[in-house]
Amino acid sequence: MIESRRRLEQRRLQGSGGFTLIELLVVIVILGILAGVVVFAVSGVTDKGAKSADAIDARIVRTAEEAYYAKNGVYTDAPGLKAAGLLTAIPTLHNVVVAADQKSYSMPCTDAAACSQLTVGFTQDVYVLTGAKAALGAYPLNTGIFETLLRLDENYNVVPSLALSYELIPASTPRTDAGGTPLANPYPGVDTWRFHLRPNVKFHNGTPFNATAVKVGLFDRILGPASQGGSIKAGGPANTTAPTAESAQVVDDTCTTNTNCTIDFTPYVENLRVPQQIVHPNNAVSAPGTIQGSAAGGGFQAVGTGPFKFVSYTPGSSLVVTRNPDYWGTPALLKGITFKFFPDATARRLALQAGTVDFIFDAPRSDVNLLTSGGFTVAKSGVGTYDALYLNKIPTAAYTQGSGCEAQTGVNGCHDLLADVRVRKAVNYAIDRQALVNGPLSGQATTDQTFVAPLAISPYQSMITGYPFDLAQANTLLDQAGWTSPRQADGTRTRADGRALELTLISGFPDAASNEPMPDYLKGVLAAVGIRVIIVKIAASSEYSGAGSTMALGKGDMWLEQGNQNDANPAFITFVLYTGPGFASASTYPARFAPAPEYPTFNTQTQQTFTDPNLDNVRLETATAFKDAIENAAVLAPLAGIFRIYAMNSSVKGFVAHPAFLHVQWAGVSRVQ
Repeated sequence: MIESRRRLEQRRLQGSGGFTLIELLVVIVILGILAGVVVFAVSGVTDKGAKSADAIDARIVRTAEEAYYAKNGVYTDAPGLKAAGLLTAIPTLHNVVVAADQKSYSMPCTDAAACSQLTVGFTQDVYVLTGAKAALGAYPLNTGIFETLLRLDENYNVVPSLALSYELIPASTPRTDAGGTPLANPYPGVDTWRFHLRPNVKFHNGTPFNATAVKVGLFDRILGPASQGGSIKAGGPANTTAPTAESAQVVDDTCTTNTNCTIDFTPYVENLRVPQQIVHPNNAVSAPGTIQGSAAGGGFQAVGTGPFKFVSYTPGSSLVVTRNPDYWGTPALLKGITFKFFPDATARRLALQAGTVDFIFDAPRSDVNLLTSGGFTVAKSGVGTYDALYLNKIPTAAYTQGSGCEAQTGVNGCHDLLADVRVRKAVNYAIDRQALVNGPLSGQATTDQTFVAPLAISPYQSMITGYPFDLAQANTLLDQAGWTSPRQADGTRTRADGRALELTLISGFPDAASNEPMPDYLKGVLAAVGIRVIIVKIAASSEYSGAGSTMALGKGDMWLEQGNQNDANPAFITFVLYTGPGFASASTYPARFAPAPEYPTFNTQTQQTFTDPNLDNVRLETATAFKDAIENAAVLAPLAGIFRIYAMNSSVKGFVAHPAFLHVQWAGVSRVQ
């Protein structure tokens, strides 16, 4: 009896290390029956049952793996499971990938599986489909169809893509093409960028990618008057703001090796930031003879070199892509992606929870904990976005007191009150940015005081301290500005002429929904110092800052927006919104908010960023410029630093969160059970 107990106890102790032979045989028999009946009977089911088949297949493979591990102390691949008698055949819905130490494994889907398809919920469909800015599949939703010469990674570094390398050739250095023919400088005195292109690449339609294709499908494409050569300042006949010489010159079009595929690019003014700017998806290369939008004769067209090919587009509804089997790099893991548009953030979240989509952009900040506790994966990027106010320093004549604007009704008629820097500073002091982050932004933001991604100007971001929360200082400044007469019934300040301190807040970029719940929060905090806020919500960004917009006309005092650092140029925002001499821009921002001439540091530092060869100097110059605009001129009022929030179900693997959502890469994303 004692010996029997000893043997029993010994078996109990040994049991923690594996199954007995009899137990394993029982498991093997059961699994064999299940595998023979279920696993491969579901491999040919219709799409309607594909998800169920996928789940069943995954569960059975997992059971086999655990049985193998229980006996051997390691995991094995599918052939190993079959050889051990744990599966009757190799799975067709999943691969089994075992780690090098054999202590873990994953199950990526195969092409036959439903889970090799991904459904993504994006925000509003704002694709431009015609003209020089047509960008279907590229901007703002980057679907992997197109590629740029250089790419922006998630740390704001520039990495190779269609160009393997680049170099700057001084204007004084003679240049020739591959045959030795001299190349005249199209813009004398301006330095040239030479790009060494990737050889043996083809567009989705089979045409070759070469230097000529880059000239036609990139540099010539962006020359239309609407974009005026883009941020990179490409010049040519179609550019009405520059001389007629063409910026792009083909050097070598052979494109069979790393050294015989070369193109030169000379901006029409000196611009040493081209490599950092050319990463923007608007600077992607299209196949010559094609457009990124509405095709001639009907339908839509998008032909690039990327890991995914265009399939279909339904405006306002969806865009579908499929894997490019002839991709020059590592093929995409997914077989296809369907992008669906959900302008409403709550609708996107509900679609994810319901399983209608597998992945969403811009998950609502207030829902992060809800999604995490519900088993969803939430990925957060570094700070690349800002919530901010622009304060109207220069009102248009039609909206200045005494011009008749007082008679306008419905919305505050005159918009000249922020011309007084003391009022602008009072607005800044009245905002408790930490409370804003902790409250309306649900803790999913930072108090960074900059319009630039901190990574883009590191280590100089700490130079910009902005305004602390100080109600006493805000009230003192308003008193000094003359807003001391008896207050109205709701607490709004007035001045001696009887005018109320009333400001109109325009919310609309990229759309009003993206700025919620900021307008009501600002209305409440500014009321605390006697400023009444009238909120106007704009449906389309073109009505916010485009031609004929509220900003262009000056029909407001404060413009609320959520902007994004979209390229690697530290001076990105100043290039886009505040370009100076020689950098013609259709931007409506300078007319309302330009710091100069009263605050010239901004302008002088910005101009240096175009021509400074030292990128670290550019970071310092950018930080110095924004410090002037934010702290001295007080025309730019940062509210919070925003990191992008992406949410997905547990099957989505390999996603890398990018601070600029338009640079998200899909080739490395997979679905794993």
